[in-house]
Amino acid sequence: MVMEFWRRRNFNSAKPAYKYSKTGTFSVKLIAYNDGCLDSITKINYVTVNPPLSKFVYKFTCSNKNQYTFVDSSLGALTWDWDFGDGSGHYTLGPNPPVHIYPNVTNTYTVTLTVTNGGCSNTSTQSVKVLQKTDFIFSSNPVCVNTLFYTIQS
Repeated sequence: MVMEFWRRRNFNSAKPAYKYSKTGTFSVKLIAYNDGCLDSITKINYVTVNPPLSKFVYKFTCSNKNQYTFVDSSLGALTWDWDFGDGSGHYTLGPNPPVHIYPNVTNTYTVTLTVTNGGCSNTSTQSVKVLQKTDFIFSSNPVCVNTLFYTIQS
């Protein structure tokens, strides 16, 4: 059995599953093979994906690498629950939390945004590297042809 979802991805499984990344109404096509025989059925506008869809971006300034600004870009959200992954309280007062200040230690935190709209919810996560630094390691001079002069490590 092959199912084609709205992006024409094929699944060779008796129980295919697909995670939609956009809201809207989508068609589904089922193609079945049995002993060399082919049959198919298409259901037009069969799957409705309700909002919300959780999305966010973040940034920091070079002078304060432990202070992060998070900006919601979710679709159809009515409530927001921000978890900054550092054990601090959740922010639930709106789409865009105030600047979040992480502990002054190098660490990676998993930030989670859960949004809801009526009976539906959606969650997205991103890893935030706090106080990341870039090290330059220089090779000896002079260098030979096709030899790196320096490398960057983060």
